[in-house]
Amino acid sequence: MSCICGRRHLVVFMTFIGMLISIGSREVFTMVVTHLLGIDVTEGGLIKNLVCLNTSATNFHQDWPSKYIFLFQTYYFVGTIFTQIPGGILAARFLPRRVVGVAIFLTSLLTIALRFALQYQSWLVFLIRVVQGIVEGAIVPSFNGVISLWAPKSEKSVLITISYSGAYLSAAVAAVTSGMMICRISWGSALFLYGGIGVVWSLVWLCCIHDGPSCCPGMSDREKELFQSEGRLARPGQNVHFSEIPWKKILTSLPLSAILVASFCRNWIFALLLTQIPSYFKDVYRMPAAEVGIWSAAPHVMMTVVVICGGFTVDALIKRNIVSTTVARKTAETIGFGVESGCLLALGLLTNLTDRSAIAILCVGVGVSGIAISGYQVNPLDLAPRYVSVLTGIARLGTIGSVISTVIAVKVTGEPNQSKDWRTIFLVAGALHLAGVIYYLIFASGRRQTWAGDDLTQSVGTDHMHDVAGEEDYDSDDESSPLLTKSMRVERIAVYSEEFDEPSWFMNTI
Repeated sequence: MSCICGRRHLVVFMTFIGMLISIGSREVFTMVVTHLLGIDVTEGGLIKNLVCLNTSATNFHQDWPSKYIFLFQTYYFVGTIFTQIPGGILAARFLPRRVVGVAIFLTSLLTIALRFALQYQSWLVFLIRVVQGIVEGAIVPSFNGVISLWAPKSEKSVLITISYSGAYLSAAVAAVTSGMMICRISWGSALFLYGGIGVVWSLVWLCCIHDGPSCCPGMSDREKELFQSEGRLARPGQNVHFSEIPWKKILTSLPLSAILVASFCRNWIFALLLTQIPSYFKDVYRMPAAEVGIWSAAPHVMMTVVVICGGFTVDALIKRNIVSTTVARKTAETIGFGVESGCLLALGLLTNLTDRSAIAILCVGVGVSGIAISGYQVNPLDLAPRYVSVLTGIARLGTIGSVISTVIAVKVTGEPNQSKDWRTIFLVAGALHLAGVIYYLIFASGRRQTWAGDDLTQSVGTDHMHDVAGEEDYDSDDESSPLLTKSMRVERIAVYSEEFDEPSWFMNTI
């Protein structure tokens, strides 16, 4: 009996693990630094029987300023800014498998190096974090390219959902794992674990994963027939030359500016969740490291569930013509980020919150925000499928929000255990998030832009032209004109966007 698993399933599994490692390592570092530079907690929290081992390996602390907790993250996010757009261009121009493998290999080595740098020199930690940011900036666009090649149209939603669920579970798994390891093994054990697994993963990836189905010699006949039946047409976002990209129209696009603003606000909150919430639980509620990991993970678990359910729901509404693409994107954004901004404002306005209340508010806000992933982060696919990697790279400049968020945390939290300072952080974040929702509601669009696919064309016969013109699935939100031309060419993106194995909503949600 032959195995039902094919090479595409191996790619999906490896992508899931790669996301779990590369994004989870950020949370691991946050947990370790929070332990090293935070207050020494021996009791407190909700789980009374969760006690850390009292050993020199677990109780090691550095006498560095507490603001370094946030500055280390600021330097990392600054590094990622330099490779957001170049990463998108690389993913658009070249096959991205090697970019992913080499990038995760390098950042995993740097994660191991952080274990030693944290023990000795702060300047070395700052340097490593900048380099890590630069290296990791191209990982997500490259992962997008790999999955777009290996996800057949008939299985696209399932395979992509499984692959990228690793990204959303990463923070939760990393928080719990690192918190427990800090308490039970040693403060730096989680850095060794994630760094070592990342090195092994990258070597397996480079040796076992191929650039695409067409150059994979180990596929079964059944899997070959699957890819052959769907054809391997040129895909948007590949072999796009720099000179072909309509930069002026892209950079002056109001719908793209709405995506960028939403990305800026999202990254601001993401940095708060990933780098500041562990310190909030430890400083204000006196929780030990293991419990900080558990409660920091809870909102991410809820968001993972909502992201998956919300994505399929929004897709279904659009495909059944219940709502237009524009309405769907704006509604998802407004509900998701609107509720999250309200919860952040509540954390800032309400005084004397108990630990249970704070955790509940965070879980509701962060969980519901998963709906917004089906709004702004999928939006580049609506505007210009061919240039989706470029648009995603520009939108990911919203990482600047992460930088500013951590800088403000440094300025505001001058003294430990000051709940007033944390309320200020939440008020600023909530107000900014609400402003971003309003901007997106005004300027966002789900329509394909007129500059979206000028050159990506395909010669077709006369009979096929009539079939295309009568296609029922033509998107009513498409801004382009009818596709018949004197040269008997048709823009494939406008009508057959599904034929390119273009990633669905899940592809640009990191």
